[in-house]
Amino acid sequence: MAIFPQGLSQIDARCDAGERRVLHQLKRCLEDDYLVWHNVPIGPKARQPDFVILSPRWGVLLLEVKSWKLGSLREANPDSVVLDRGGERITVPNPLRQARDYAHELVDLMQSDPALVHATGAFAGKLLFPYGHGAVFAGIRVADVVGTDFPTIFAPHRSLMREDLEDSVAPADFQQRLWGMFTVHYPCTLSLPQRDRVRSAVEVWIE
Repeated sequence: MAIFPQGLSQIDARCDAGERRVLHQLKRCLEDDYLVWHNVPIGPKARQPDFVILSPRWGVLLLEVKSWKLGSLREANPDSVVLDRGGERITVPNPLRQARDYAHELVDLMQSDPALVHATGAFAGKLLFPYGHGAVFAGIRVADVVGTDFPTIFAPHRSLMREDLEDSVAPADFQQRLWGMFTVHYPCTLSLPQRDRVRSAVEVWIE
């Protein structure tokens, strides 16, 4: 089981229904070399991605989770989404854009640590490991969006759906869905000290 530095029961208690589904799937499907944080403040703005996942073999992944029903979506573009809530229309950020922005903030923090970047060469100053971002639509199934423009706004390779959170999903298949959210893949194996440095960067704004 993955390590949850904030405490699994504490995270479970503050999750909404969609986040709890994701939490339980992460618990079920990830091995004990993974670290998972929930709503951890990132950077000086202290913005909180729903989940930050670290694998020493894959890198860092940030996820935004939404419990929306398809019927509540009225408009969507790469930057924002218009939702119908009780007859009132509200505009919220596109969760993929949110996750991407949070990822960039965390990358900026980690790249300030010399222990986590290439010291020389063409990639000097760049992270030693890949990073990615994605969204989870915990209340929407793939069948719900067939024939809609949903997949054009929310890229399927960066979007987990309700089916991905079922107990019937094999852990290896779930992990492949997670790491399919990466744009760039390259070999990485973080040492324990390097993993601790990433942990410090993630947790630096926790009071």
